[in-house]
Amino acid sequence: MSANPTSVFGKEVRAVVTLSVIFLGVFTSYNSVQNLQSSINQEKGLGVLSLMCVYSTMMISSVLSPLAIQKLTAKGVIVLSCSVHLVYAATNFYPRYWTILPASFLLGSISGMFWAAQATYVATCSFSYADRLSQENSYILGRFYSLFGAIFVGSGIIGNLISSLLLRLDSTPENLNTTMGNSSFMYNISMLTQNESRLPEVICLARFCPANVKGGSSRPLLQSKTSLYYLLGAFVCFILLALGIAIFLLPPISNKQRNGQQRKSTCSVAASSIRLFKDRKLLLLCPSFVAMGWSQSFKWTDITQAYISCTYGVSYVGYLMATHGACFAISTPILSRVAKIVGRARLLLLLYMLYVVLHIGYMILPDNISLPVLFVILGIHGALEGPISAQLQATVALMFENKKEPAFANLGFWRSLSNTVYFAVGNYVCVQDKLITLLIFYFATIIFTIAAEKIYNNEQRTIRLRNIKEAELKEEKNKDDLYNHTI
Repeated sequence: MSANPTSVFGKEVRAVVTLSVIFLGVFTSYNSVQNLQSSINQEKGLGVLSLMCVYSTMMISSVLSPLAIQKLTAKGVIVLSCSVHLVYAATNFYPRYWTILPASFLLGSISGMFWAAQATYVATCSFSYADRLSQENSYILGRFYSLFGAIFVGSGIIGNLISSLLLRLDSTPENLNTTMGNSSFMYNISMLTQNESRLPEVICLARFCPANVKGGSSRPLLQSKTSLYYLLGAFVCFILLALGIAIFLLPPISNKQRNGQQRKSTCSVAASSIRLFKDRKLLLLCPSFVAMGWSQSFKWTDITQAYISCTYGVSYVGYLMATHGACFAISTPILSRVAKIVGRARLLLLLYMLYVVLHIGYMILPDNISLPVLFVILGIHGALEGPISAQLQATVALMFENKKEPAFANLGFWRSLSNTVYFAVGNYVCVQDKLITLLIFYFATIIFTIAAEKIYNNEQRTIRLRNIKEAELKEEKNKDDLYNHTI
């Protein structure tokens, strides 16, 4: 591989760290604003409606991400996405239907491309690093995605702590709005302004049903919006910093189509995500994409609401989710090294099985669950979720090395579809039913992942045998040429 002015050759690790810091800044803002939406924008369900807009349009943008990456490059998509996130955060200073909803559609229309660009960028850096140092692609992919995940998870910890500190300065302790019809099914540390007692007349844990929570207070969440404005201002600063880093410090990755290969037509690139469905491996991996989205939504909504806020009060949400994030960050790079020993596929399947056991545990937890046990469970959850995400992305990049953009576009599409469905039914389905659905997804994921790995291994074996045969034929030809030349 030859270096060129626009490649990351020789600076792959720095490029991935830079990208991770950009996502850390952007999602420190977005994750907190997302969790605040259903709490501070309760009028006619504006907050939840905005989230629906984001994730529904994100499905479409995921399909179109290969075209966007080809036209704008991965760095261009990242810079544009940071700019749109800035607009979205700014509109929350004046939340109205005509400000929030257009911004939500705009954000969703770029978010799928944002994540596809991230995955493509990390994969490109991984392959470059592996080629340069003659190391195994699967191991380097796992390491680089783990590095990204370990830094990125800090966004949830930082955002939650900032929300807690700033909003608590202007709290209304007496208020506990538990109305679920058009308002929140997402509790977060940002709701520390509420009463910390157990939700009245509500069954918690797996038997918790949002539709059964009635009543509420008409008093506002905050006595004034001063602290909220400080909070949004801090988030805008985070995104501005990330945007500056993306523009001035993020190295661009070389575009193969610009370096001697004929560029594909616009229609061909746009349809590449759909055509990839002809690949059996992608079809077999789809359940894992759906399961990932469903489990993320379960964490964002029901764990914080039914397992933490309902049992011990919202003041513990931040501590427990920080524990989750810390274990996520610690375990991800550690298990990426374990993958080199036991193998990527074996590790991923083992993690899936442990994840199933964990969610069965969520179903059978007793009502009198102790706080230390909750800390342990959330820590285990984070320790499993991080490596699963990293190894799944590594699997996609490895199985579709020459089709990374459409492969990651499909991952984003199915994950966003799963998020959208979860948000849509969240107010009307009990936690136990959502957990059963999640377990079904993961049982299917384990079975189909084994099948996908078998197909991939057979393909690699065929390629190796063909290469050996071609090498033998070439060697025989060279011997014949040498013999003829001697004669």
